Amino acid sequence: MAPSLADHIFDWLESKSNAALDGLLNSPEDSFAAVLDYRGAYPDGMDPRDAHGIHLVNLLSLLLFRFPELLTNRELKTIPVRQRYSVVNAAITADSKKFCDFILGGLRDRSIYVKTMVLDAIVRHPALRTPTAHEMVKRLLWVKSIAESDYDRRHVEAALASFRGA
Repeated sequence: MAPSLADHIFDWLESKSNAALDGLLNSPEDSFAAVLDYRGAYPDGMDPRDAHGIHLVNLLSLLLFRFPELLTNRELKTIPVRQRYSVVNAAITADSKKFCDFILGGLRDRSIYVKTMVLDAIVRHPALRTPTAHEMVKRLLWVKSIAESDYDRRHVEAALASFRGA
């Protein structure tokens, strides 16, 4: 019996082997969905939070790097809410200009966590500093919850400052 996508994901978590990755590359759409929905076993000693927050994000990033069409014609709103942070994180990690529009869509997301991750990415990745992004970031200063939070406002201000240095 051939290994399932969940088996390939577990094998990749355990060993980061090319064989496990190759098993996932045979069906990228299904593999992308399987990684997002993965709730399987985790290797001994691996915290599930690390598996999802680091290792599976890196696996998604590898899939996106090889198959950018998984995101290039998609909007963030088509991704289920609970999976958006991981997908945006993977798109940022893939470090491809092809994902700029998708990543910047995170500035319109309801989650402040997605927004601040995108703001931090703008500071680190000059390709994200577009005129449209600049306007979107400026508008965030008018969002009451951001304006009233020193932490969130500092993220916005840092992103705005990066536009001046570009």
